[in-house]
Amino acid sequence: MDELLHGVSILEIGYLSGVLAYDAELLKVARHILELKEVQTYFREYYPLILPDLFLERTLGNRATMENADPYWFGRVLALDLTFEGGDMRYFLQMVDGFWIEGIDVEQLSIAFEDKERCLKAIATPKEDRTVLQKGIAGTEDFLFFCDDLIALRGATRDEALRTALVALYRYWFVVRKGWLLKVLLRARASFPRRRGDGMPTVAELRQLFSAAASVRLPDEAPLKAESFPSL
Repeated sequence: MDELLHGVSILEIGYLSGVLAYDAELLKVARHILELKEVQTYFREYYPLILPDLFLERTLGNRATMENADPYWFGRVLALDLTFEGGDMRYFLQMVDGFWIEGIDVEQLSIAFEDKERCLKAIATPKEDRTVLQKGIAGTEDFLFFCDDLIALRGATRDEALRTALVALYRYWFVVRKGWLLKVLLRARASFPRRRGDGMPTVAELRQLFSAAASVRLPDEAPLKAESFPSL
């Protein structure tokens, strides 16, 4: 279900950006799936997501596209998404999502970043030889790189709808899992060597990213000021 909803979210961004050509059969099938009560309960109540709802509206002919399409920007979106949950990042995200992996949870991962030498050793250890904790540490570094690329991609377009849609794609992590995610990232950022152009976002940039994700309004949330929180 997660993969299905993530896929239609990617499609919504592609259609919104004006890059994807309309496929009547695809939209018809997607509408039938997204109209299922069980599916709607999942993305509206259990794990609130905005892009599947917007894509459902698109299948009904109620969504517009950009007049000036930018295939290169959408290509970068696809390339960035291919890195998400890749490698050791999946260990990090599973811990942030509340899972224990071989006795290691997110709290233990967070504490590990108090020891800079341990963090550097984890990164230096070959991937196949890393312990679960080391995988979590390495995955945190990968996620920081991902955040830096996400921030750069948002900055590569001036269209507010696209900027908002891009953040909405990963909103679950930056809003629903904000507590532990932000805590671990800030500790990790302080533990990894800091230098200009190291491929990691600054603390200020991280906080701005979380703020942007929190600004994405879901259909059942109270209206927010348009000038502060641009909607899709």
